[in-house]
Amino acid sequence: MLKECPDLVEPVGFIEGYPMSGENLALSDVECELLARALLAPSDSLERWTHEFMAVRSFRRVGLGSPAAEAHERRLEFAHGLPAYIGERCRREASGRLDRKDSGFLAGCFGTPKNVEACLRPVDDLDWYRAERYRWSGAAICALLDRLHPGWREEASERCREPYEILWQLTRTELPSALDVLRGYDYGARIEERSAFVDGTKTDAERLFERVVAGDGQTIIVDTRLLASSSVSYDPENIERVDEHRLVHKRVIKIEYSGGTRVHVMGRLVAAFVGDDEFDIARLVMEAPERYGVTVGGRPLVMAPGVHHADEPLSVSGPGLLIEARSGVIMVGENRVTFVLHR
Repeated sequence: MLKECPDLVEPVGFIEGYPMSGENLALSDVECELLARALLAPSDSLERWTHEFMAVRSFRRVGLGSPAAEAHERRLEFAHGLPAYIGERCRREASGRLDRKDSGFLAGCFGTPKNVEACLRPVDDLDWYRAERYRWSGAAICALLDRLHPGWREEASERCREPYEILWQLTRTELPSALDVLRGYDYGARIEERSAFVDGTKTDAERLFERVVAGDGQTIIVDTRLLASSSVSYDPENIERVDEHRLVHKRVIKIEYSGGTRVHVMGRLVAAFVGDDEFDIARLVMEAPERYGVTVGGRPLVMAPGVHHADEPLSVSGPGLLIEARSGVIMVGENRVTFVLHR
């Protein structure tokens, strides 16, 4: 299924502006508790715990405020959760039929029974909330569907449907009030505790990165994933490193590509999403200059909301910013403009 549904397993990376707030984390914790309870519930309370989990998750995802953030979560659950579910089933069902060596290998990879439920427990690690928890919630949703809708695997495979989407269609008309559910989980105190955790965990570099990508003004995003850089110039003394995939260039970054395509940013804070190293730049995010111009084929482009295809040379220029490319796509939103540069 992972090979047959390529749209559901696109590479998953960090997205700008993913809300690492105390409220989002507190709701994530309650979600995990409800999902674990549903997995272990006797038949007479299975639907109750499942519906409460879905109600809290729906409530939390409305608060994300970003379709991209929800898509990020769902893709992680599918691409990472499905293999984790398959591994857990292999451990549970095959270990008794294997020799000691192979059985021990499975146990070492997937632990003891109910390992998925154990891995749903919150961890004091922001990366767990960003990504790792979705491996286990994805696996748990698959295991839950085994009980609620045994034919889900065929439906998912034949129609390329996410397990979560199948569960949503099964439950969406019977969900209780999320606020009623949360009253039993000391929700307010959880928010305070998780907010304090977030405040005490984020580094100065991460706070700076978030300030750049979630600024109040208009944001420019330059997507360069379709290009291979030929050279990258920057000032190593003026870089804030959040982690191996996120950097903030505080002074200058100049990227040159084949065919004359280039991105130069000078004197502006730039958040960079990178791949294997700082030369493998996939995405740049910055506050837009107060005034800048965009031309396609030498003609000014009217930046009306929507998607604009630039099949001729594209140029963006303003104070401290220069982008030149052979072609690309320009997506104009309310507070952000994304330039996807083509070869």
